[in-house]
Amino acid sequence: MFHEWPYTGAGSHSRLWKMITASSALHVAILIGFLLYPLFHKEKVIIMPIMDIVQLKPKIRPLQPKRIQKPITKPPTTKPPAPKLTPNPKPAITPKPVVKEVQQKPDTTKPPKEVVEKVEQQVLPKMVIKEMGDPRLRMWCRRVQKIIETRWNPPRGIGILGTSAVSIDFKVIRSGAIVTSSVGKSSGNKDLDGFALNTIERVGKLPPIPPNFREKDELDVNFLFHYQGE
Repeated sequence: MFHEWPYTGAGSHSRLWKMITASSALHVAILIGFLLYPLFHKEKVIIMPIMDIVQLKPKIRPLQPKRIQKPITKPPTTKPPAPKLTPNPKPAITPKPVVKEVQQKPDTTKPPKEVVEKVEQQVLPKMVIKEMGDPRLRMWCRRVQKIIETRWNPPRGIGILGTSAVSIDFKVIRSGAIVTSSVGKSSGNKDLDGFALNTIERVGKLPPIPPNFREKDELDVNFLFHYQGE
């Protein structure tokens, strides 16, 4: 049971040519229509009104002359004459009495007073160390000097006339502790030597040696104590 193809058989060639002819005529008609469309179809032209810009000239009013007012002159006014000043009478100057100074004669019966001025000159202790010129120890020496100065306060009346001095030698380790102390040069007065040695022993510990100074782990220090007697 097979269907036969409609374009096969007798008369198929004539039918096929008719269909091709009709299709070609249709395509040609469509092509002609596209070509003739612009000729028959016209676009509408919109006409816009044109407006003229007219510049209006301002109306100029005639200028009226200004009225110049004349200045009003006032009659000159005369000032009244100034009253004459009469000088006030000066009071009479009475001469002051001259007071003569009477110099008192010194009383020779009383013995003259003797004024005795005692000038006490405080001499601060002086620190001596071999490494004092080293810039690494400069600040450390200043601190040690200040500490010893504040502790040095000897009493008066120990039987010394004039100025005397005693030197103390001591050794400082890196931690700042004073390990040994002794009298280097005596003043000849045991009391003064003892006061100077006691000053160093009471300090006990000084600031530690700077860590950047590594040449020595201990420093030998000498302090010279001065004493101003009566």
